[in-house]
Amino acid sequence: MFWGDPVADFVSLALLGNVEDDADFLSGYAAVAGPPRFDGSVRLRLALYRASLYLIMLVEAVPRG
Repeated sequence: MFWGDPVADFVSLALLGNVEDDADFLSGYAAVAGPPRFDGSVRLRLALYRASLYLIMLVEAVPRG
């Protein structure tokens, strides 16, 4: 959904955590879309999407109270 990369959605689903640790989510995801692979490229994108989301949360904290 987000930029057409489903990996970006993994960050929101595991806010302040790691989606790789959520066995139930990964099992359900695999049943529908096949098992996700967490290679170097995916881990790098996860880190960048996580940084982006956390920066948005930090910056919006003041105006949103």
